[in-house]
Amino acid sequence: MDSPDAPAQRISILIVDDSVETQQMFKMQIEAIPGWSPSVAVAKNGEEGLSRLKDGLFDLVFLDYLLPGADGLEILGRIRQHYPQLAVVMLTGAGSERVAVEAMAKGAMHYLTRSEVSVSDLEFIFGRVMEMKALSRENEELKVASETRERFLANISHEMRTPLAVILGYAETLKDGVFGPLNDDQRKAVHGIIARASDLKSSLGRILRLKEGAEEPLAPRDVELRALVAARVAEVSSQAMTKKISIHWEAPKEEIWLRGDGERLAEVVDAFLSNAIRFSKTDSSVEVDLSRKGAEVVVCVSDHGPGISQDMLPRVFEEFGAAKVRGMTKGGGLGLGLPLAKRIVERHEGRIWLESAPGRGTKACAAFPSIAAPAADRRPTAPITSEKRVLIVEDHPEMGGILMLVISTLGPGLDFEIVRAAAEAERILQEKTPDLMVLDLLLPGMDGLGILDRIRRMEPLRRPAVLVLTGHAESAAKAQALGPDAVLMKPVSKKLLLDTAERLLKR
Repeated sequence: MDSPDAPAQRISILIVDDSVETQQMFKMQIEAIPGWSPSVAVAKNGEEGLSRLKDGLFDLVFLDYLLPGADGLEILGRIRQHYPQLAVVMLTGAGSERVAVEAMAKGAMHYLTRSEVSVSDLEFIFGRVMEMKALSRENEELKVASETRERFLANISHEMRTPLAVILGYAETLKDGVFGPLNDDQRKAVHGIIARASDLKSSLGRILRLKEGAEEPLAPRDVELRALVAARVAEVSSQAMTKKISIHWEAPKEEIWLRGDGERLAEVVDAFLSNAIRFSKTDSSVEVDLSRKGAEVVVCVSDHGPGISQDMLPRVFEEFGAAKVRGMTKGGGLGLGLPLAKRIVERHEGRIWLESAPGRGTKACAAFPSIAAPAADRRPTAPITSEKRVLIVEDHPEMGGILMLVISTLGPGLDFEIVRAAAEAERILQEKTPDLMVLDLLLPGMDGLGILDRIRRMEPLRRPAVLVLTGHAESAAKAQALGPDAVLMKPVSKKLLLDTAERLLKR
């Protein structure tokens, strides 16, 4: 019960009724409700009521059913169309089940017979309106917070991914000896840069992929899983050695192929290996198994750690749930590896599961549909020697240089042009169509989406092959709808960039 000294609650009300006498009586009844300070306006028909709503803010409308011109149900529909959150109570002179049902179906909050309106009815309605108003305010605050979060993540995506791509690009180039041979210390330093930048890339990707509904587009291709797993095992071997953990991995004798995004699939294997090493005891082992089982390929990683109880197993696939279950906050990690691995596996039409028990370690597995080995003409081919024109549209000068440096390794027949704005790219497209356009999306002036839209409307024979390379996940999703030949997210691995560029140049 409210305290006698509590301030009266304010509520703004509109009464729509064609009877002046009824308006005044109902207004007096409303103003007599204890504990409330109502501001009451009146309108004699539906059109006037709609006009009053347009001019002022109201919390509640009492709407008579029998009005001159459009009846109350029609006016209710129009109110709902323009003011979907506004509370409306339908009033009638006599009870009608049909009117009550139609009014509630059209979104009325309540239905009352005017002669039976009581103080308790009005107190209940006022209370409900205030609850709805508070809930609407909370929802609006949540919406603003969500939009702020989305903008923050989008900015992080763009502002961090491009510099990371530059760091990894230069480091990979140094490692490959493009600028000359490295001594042992230099090689060790470069490998350290690549390893730590790759860790940062993975963590950043995991955080950004929490962004609901903004899945990065997949870049599907034929992936040889035996080589992928071998590469991931080699990558984490030094991490395992520091804990004196041995990794037992015997590669299958035959190649194992599937269709998918190699970078995303590598994240699944990384999540399995990272957890296994993190939770294994010193001087223990981790087993990696890859096999073909019927129409599926199955990869499993087993550890000899503390294990997980059966009732807690499902929680490891919840975002941040793994950290609570297995104490990841003690051993490092964000608790996002398995939840994101599950999402990746399911997007590849696969299955993921854990087998575990306390004190008996954990086995993490993923199964994917297998495919036949690709034909020989789909395997890597000879360097590009015939003349091909590559247009790089990238406003970050270092990123543009890295792209040219990496793609130029495909062969001596490539001729490059780098521009930093959409207008320059359009001018070149009008003069002569390049064989390949590598396109960033966030550009000064017209963005890359505008260029994609114009390319889509060009005659088919004049369209260049387009590889979109961006650090902005939302823009990447929009770009997919405009029909580029490929969409990759920064920072992209050198191998995936080269594979994609080579495929588009040789198509």
